[in-house]
Amino acid sequence: MKRIFVLINISIILSTNIFAEYITPIHTGSITTFNNWIYTDCGQGSVSSNDYIQMLKATSLLETPTMDFNSYTSEALNFKARTYGNPSTEQATITISISTNNGISWTALGTRLPTSTTLTAMTSFDLSPYDGTEVLIKFETLGASSSKGVGVDDVEITGMAPSLSVTSSSLTSFFYIEGSGPSTYQTYNLSGSNLTGYPGNITISAPLDYEVSTDNINYNSNAIVAYTTSTLSATTMYVRLKSGLNTGNYNNEGVTNSGGGASSQIVTCSGDVINSWFNEFHYDNEGTDVNEFVEVIIESPSLFNLSDFAVYLYNGGDGTTYGNNTIDNFTSSSDIVEGGKTFRVYYYNFTTTTPLQNGSPDGLAFSYKNSLIQFLSYEGTFTGSAGIANGILSMDIGLNETGTSTTPTGSSIGLTGFGTKYSDFTWTSYISSATPGENNGSQALPVELSSFTSVIKGNDVVLKWSTATEVNNYGFEIERSPSPTPSLWEGALTPLWGDWGAIGFVNGNGNSNSIKEYSFTDNTLTASGKYFYRLKQIDTDGKFEYSNAIKVNFTGENGFNLAQNYPNPFNPVTVINYQLPANSYVTLKVFDLLGKEVTTLVNGNMDAGNHNVNFNASSLSAGTYFYKLKAGDYTSVKKLMVVK
Repeated sequence: MKRIFVLINISIILSTNIFAEYITPIHTGSITTFNNWIYTDCGQGSVSSNDYIQMLKATSLLETPTMDFNSYTSEALNFKARTYGNPSTEQATITISISTNNGISWTALGTRLPTSTTLTAMTSFDLSPYDGTEVLIKFETLGASSSKGVGVDDVEITGMAPSLSVTSSSLTSFFYIEGSGPSTYQTYNLSGSNLTGYPGNITISAPLDYEVSTDNINYNSNAIVAYTTSTLSATTMYVRLKSGLNTGNYNNEGVTNSGGGASSQIVTCSGDVINSWFNEFHYDNEGTDVNEFVEVIIESPSLFNLSDFAVYLYNGGDGTTYGNNTIDNFTSSSDIVEGGKTFRVYYYNFTTTTPLQNGSPDGLAFSYKNSLIQFLSYEGTFTGSAGIANGILSMDIGLNETGTSTTPTGSSIGLTGFGTKYSDFTWTSYISSATPGENNGSQALPVELSSFTSVIKGNDVVLKWSTATEVNNYGFEIERSPSPTPSLWEGALTPLWGDWGAIGFVNGNGNSNSIKEYSFTDNTLTASGKYFYRLKQIDTDGKFEYSNAIKVNFTGENGFNLAQNYPNPFNPVTVINYQLPANSYVTLKVFDLLGKEVTTLVNGNMDAGNHNVNFNASSLSAGTYFYKLKAGDYTSVKKLMVVK
């Protein structure tokens, strides 16, 4: 809360109150320098008497400057007064009046009667009925005469400023595994005092990657909390990291609480979306314990602290842990780029410290910042009784190593299949072909798509894409969707919205370790609007994968458009496409999450048509950035993510 003071004598103001705000200049001892106040037939008291204002005539008048009560509540008037010249009751009576129309008319607040020659505090006047107005206040001594009257000092108009309060200024450790959002909610309490404009609403605005709720049921980008008086009782607000986000850090994003005339309160939110899983392990040999290891895969590991990831070994007999280690102690592979994503494989040989137990059953748990990612078991299931998996039922992988000739040293159980997330794969046995620290022998993407962009040429949309490698690539079916639903999120690995339909096919190159370029022209569009395109890559054995979807704002020969960069996330180069309907002065800039410009990609006159800009982010830290196109009156902003 803030107290606002109008004071005539600086010698007794509450100058140690850091919340004090002065709405008129401070009186310094001479009434002639107290600007904006009106003094009529007033005199200056002696310095030895604290520089009070003498009002010794019936025409004596002291008037304040205009004061704005729109931003305050509980306003009050206080002052001190003394008698001068042994006045009668009539001569010593001070009349206080207020005006809300700039002095055109006045309403009497009441009178005060000092009885001592010592400056004494008078009874306060309640000014709260004048909330929301601009006021003048005047002092008069209508009965003073013959140099008999009063002295006035320390005039003080106070008000309580509106305020909002939150019980926490930051919420941290939001988390989910990519594809399984939203995160678990966290809460804070919002309250308010001395709020103006009631009945009214406090607006809670979520940042880009979070959502808020007042009931933990209905989540949106903003929420409304109503208040019917000047006080808002503690109200629980729910916040969570919204679903549909790519792997990455979503830190220092602020939930804004505003309204009621108060300063906004920000609750800063930080969290992570991860894509990590157990990929391979070996626990039983035909002889002694040799090379018993655990391997995990982490997408975009440079975005995270590896010490926040941990593996725990679980005894299925009693559900307790018998060993653990953090991933910063694991051995790392080099980067593996698949499907526009960057992965690394990490493994650790537990043989020399805590060899893996031989089943019947036993298990492994994988965590991030003390949140469970996976709890797998082999040779049966059990419930953890301690540690990160306490109370959790394990998931049996359905395979085992028997310790016979079928699992000699150098064997393992690992994932096989094509994809970029755990659910894309299945567990299988690798007999004498374990690959700790590498992706497994039968684990890959059939085709590594390195770019996918669109260019509008007149009434045609030209799609261009390239591959870095191909394995058994039969070809690409091109699909289009004209009608996204409200639940879409751009950049999904497997888009689920709209009415997708095949509009063409381009043959693949079978097997290739070199870059291959492809293109397809869609010349069938007749109506303007938003269209989405994706590629269905088909393998020679019939397996297929969808690419990320890209959006095209089709306007025929006319229209501006800023396309989503591709690939996204990327390291370190991506392509940004934009369309101009006419020659325009163009700026294309990249900003960080705090709105600070980090680079300018385009700044000058550009011809009408489509333009591709290569953006090399090798000098930037990993994280989320925004790019903004401005051309004439057209402005568009999109998000990109740099991984390292």
